[in-house]
This record gives sequence, C-alpha cells and structure tokens, in this order.
Amino acid sequence: MSPDILRELVFLWHALFLGMVLSFFYDWFLIARRLISHGTIAVSLEDLLFWAIFAISIFVLLYKENNGALRWFAVAGTFAGIFLYKKTISGFFIKYAVRIGTFLIGWLKKLFSYMGKPFRLAKNKLFSGCQKTGVAGRRLGKYLKKKLTAYLKLFKITVDKQ
Repeated sequence: MSPDILRELVFLWHALFLGMVLSFFYDWFLIARRLISHGTIAVSLEDLLFWAIFAISIFVLLYKENNGALRWFAVAGTFAGIFLYKKTISGFFIKYAVRIGTFLIGWLKKLFSYMGKPFRLAKNKLFSGCQKTGVAGRRLGKYLKKKLTAYLKLFKITVDKQ
C-alpha cells in the first residue's frame, strides 16, 4: 500500500476516533443534565462550550494531520464517528451512567443526612431552649434596661453637680 494512502487512512481513522471521543464527551453533559436540573441558560452555555471544543478539536486535527488544509473527508469522518458512537455505545452508556449516578447521589444524600443528625439535634435543642426562655429573656431585658436607665440618670445628675 502506498505511504500516501496509508497516511490518508490514518488521518481518516483519527477523524473517526475524534468524533467518537467528542460524542463521549457530550454524553457527560447529557448525563449531568439528567442528574442535575439545568435551566435554559446553563444548557445553552454547555452547548456553546461543547461546540467551541468541537471546533477547536477539528482545527487541531486538521492542523496536525494535514497542515491546516480543510479536507472534507476528515469532517465527514468525524461526523461518521459521532454517528457510529451514538448508534452503538451512547444509549447504554447514558442509561447506566444515569442509574449509577442516581444511586450514588441517593447514597450520598443518606450519608450526609445521617452525618448531619447531631448538628440538627443540637440546632433544635438550642432554638427550642431559646424559645422557652424568650418571654423570661424579654422580661429580664426590660428590667435591666430600666435599671441601667435609672443608673445612667443618677450618674448624669452626679456628674452635673460637680
């Protein structure tokens, strides 16, 4: 086989592989969207980030493999790689990654809930104690305010006489 044809086949293989890798990368965005609710702006920013990475990746591939010359079969090979990945692995990967992620998130919620119990108990005891002493605390505060006001007046009178 001619070295030129071999080089073109390697170039096509790299383009196919790049398409698969980029599609795999995008699947992580899809998994995150299913696990964590995203708004319209967040989804738009994620898509913008993905397409920027996509464009840069194709540019780097074309630059390294073909001195920056646009070869449409490389772009078509990238899209063929995306199509091949989406039709074979993507569905299973997303399905099971979301299941595993949901399980892990549920497990972590239970763990943090269990670890946070002492703090919730302490908070409840503290606030319930404050509620019970609320009326008495207000009475004590009024009493102290009256006494301090009386002492302040007495102090002013004493200072003014001298």
